[in-house]
Amino acid sequence: MMYQKIPGVILFILFCFYNTSSLAITPPIKFGEIPIEDLKMTHYPSDSSAVAAVLCDYGNSIFFADYYGFVVDYQRISRIKILNKDGYKYANFKIPIFNDYEELNDLEAFSYTLEDGTIHKHEIKKSDIFKLRYNDNWDVTKFEVPNVKVGTVIEVKYKIRIKRSIIRNWAVQWEIPVRQSQYAVAIPEYFMFDIFQKGKHKITSTVRKFEVSTIIGTYWIKYIDFKATDIPAFQKESHITSITNHLLGIEFELRSYKGIYGDTTDLTESWKSISTNLFERDEFGDQLDNGDVLEKVIETIKANHTNNFQRIKALYEHIKKNMAWNGNKRVFSESIEDAWEKKIGSSADINLLLIAGLRTMGYKANPVLLSTRSNGFVHQKFYLVSQFNYVIASVTFNNKSILLDATDKFMPAGILPSRCLNYHGRLIDENGGEWVDLSPRVNFNKTYYVDLTLNLDGNISGKIKEISIGYAAIEMQKKLSNHNSVDDYNKEYSNQYFTAKLSLDSLRQIDPYKPLTLYYQFKYSSLSSQSMNLHLVNPFILGRIKENPFKLEKRDYPVEYTYPKELNYVTQIKLPEGYTVEELPAEQWIVLPENGGSLIFSVKNSGQILLVVFKFKINKTVFTPDEYDQLKQLYNEVIKIHNAEILLKKST
Repeated sequence: MMYQKIPGVILFILFCFYNTSSLAITPPIKFGEIPIEDLKMTHYPSDSSAVAAVLCDYGNSIFFADYYGFVVDYQRISRIKILNKDGYKYANFKIPIFNDYEELNDLEAFSYTLEDGTIHKHEIKKSDIFKLRYNDNWDVTKFEVPNVKVGTVIEVKYKIRIKRSIIRNWAVQWEIPVRQSQYAVAIPEYFMFDIFQKGKHKITSTVRKFEVSTIIGTYWIKYIDFKATDIPAFQKESHITSITNHLLGIEFELRSYKGIYGDTTDLTESWKSISTNLFERDEFGDQLDNGDVLEKVIETIKANHTNNFQRIKALYEHIKKNMAWNGNKRVFSESIEDAWEKKIGSSADINLLLIAGLRTMGYKANPVLLSTRSNGFVHQKFYLVSQFNYVIASVTFNNKSILLDATDKFMPAGILPSRCLNYHGRLIDENGGEWVDLSPRVNFNKTYYVDLTLNLDGNISGKIKEISIGYAAIEMQKKLSNHNSVDDYNKEYSNQYFTAKLSLDSLRQIDPYKPLTLYYQFKYSSLSSQSMNLHLVNPFILGRIKENPFKLEKRDYPVEYTYPKELNYVTQIKLPEGYTVEELPAEQWIVLPENGGSLIFSVKNSGQILLVVFKFKINKTVFTPDEYDQLKQLYNEVIKIHNAEILLKKST
């Protein structure tokens, strides 16, 4: 396992080791002493738009030994200036605590406000601090610093006793500017850590060594002081997997520890040993042997189907239909039998049940551990089960494998929910497994076929055929399911895009394995001059892109799409006799480098019929910051086209 107790002889030595004062670890600010200039501050000098600013964020992690083994004290002091009412949210704190190995101590929180030359200080009450269970492993302590106003400075201080040999990661960057960030760690020579920096801005580090003499001998402590100043706010924008992937910060991974005689214990286990440990655990491997709870279901499936995929699909659909996901993301299950009996469970309950059933049916099926998009990246070089928060199924048949997640009732077999599409997962089997590509197997594809007629009375009428394929179909199925009737759906949907009288004419029966097709009819009055000789027609009745999702001048982190996207329009506009096009819009043909995206737009005039063709594609899921400006400009062109209107003129 990754974290182990240190041999007793080392503990004895380390009892004599050191404390924070001997290392001269001193915070850069004194808790409770707020400079008057910070209280008078009305705006942050380098970012006048900031709603709040971190004046100082300080932490340290110090190793020492106690009776139970080697532990770490993590201390943090945060001082924040509130600059306007939108910054009040930064007075709300959530402190995560790993419930088996960590305990929160010495929590203090104050607000300081300067009013008429007098500093008003308010302390949080113990009754306003709440400890909640977040999930099976984590608790969260929540509180709000009291009496916060515009101009207030808040301070929070706490200590976490960590009963494991780990160093907490440190986030330097916030969504508000940070004036000063400092993190100090003191590591005995017995522990070897890999240290990684995330983000684009500069973090300086100072390394010193301190010798400690004991009756056994002399040892050293590695002291590292990380500092960063004037860090700009992280400007969050759309198309980002998880903000934690890109915030400037420092991560630590324990690689090994050594004994006093120089023997080294490697804590970076092989995936084979991790797999063995997982399969021996009651809440993981043992659950995969309980597929007999599905025995009657499996017998029926085998009797009704002979094709391998049809059998797998039938079991998958049966579990998907009969099990409700409670929203909890888990790797381990206490009992798939209990979950099946109650017909509700976590992602682990449902998907380990599916794997167990597939194995009972005779297929090679294994769990795949992954980190959901909101949980952040998986580091492939880390041998850490703790970085995963979700499990899905892999099943092999006819010399191919597919991935399954039975938590989502709208997901076809072999297609994963969006939350799972996070680069790589780790398949776990008896041989140690392998990394599995979690790239989307289908795209988001939506096409509109529009027949539009300009009538002599100035009204425009027509029909629309909307075809959704892949993730577009899944998304549309979910939208339809959230409405009590087709009329309710149509009212909301039509108001999103268009003010015309739009009616849903028909809907092809929903089948998650086929495209979803909707048929509409519409009628509206065209924009025209008072003389009724001029008409403005927009050929994009539904599904217009109205706003550019990319607004930053410069983006320092990648643009991450969940899946490739394709949006198509084929619109035919029928003109009555005597009408012509005043001016045809200019054709567009744009292709991004490496075919990352493209735009095609054309309007052809053939007698009394106009044919409008529009194709917009995003072909890859990750764009680098260097590609940001080109992607942003591509969207600008799309929006111009969708907002433009074709001028039709009546001959005199």
